[in-house]
Amino acid sequence: MEYLLDSNSLIDAYNRWYRPHVFGNVWNFLSTNPKVKMTSFVFEEIKYPSGLTNWTKANFVTSQIHPDQSTILTYTQIMDWITNCTRWDSAGIAQWQRPGHNA
Repeated sequence: MEYLLDSNSLIDAYNRWYRPHVFGNVWNFLSTNPKVKMTSFVFEEIKYPSGLTNWTKANFVTSQIHPDQSTILTYTQIMDWITNCTRWDSAGIAQWQRPGHNA
């Protein structure tokens, strides 16, 4: 099983919860574990902070997952579920549906 990193989770972890100068082992684990990957969308989306951008470029150039037709189908199924379940309000659904803004 592979684990996918999310851009917002990385940005929040970097800025607030797991600052690299304190939790270097966390960042080392993420960058050296062959099961930890990110999609090409996440790779391209991380543009700040500069330290995280540099870390991403140094560690995930070759371990990106490039979405294929199966990925797009799965994403469509997730979006259908988000749209039809009662757990999200219209503002939350709109955030998920913003094209090109969500890795």
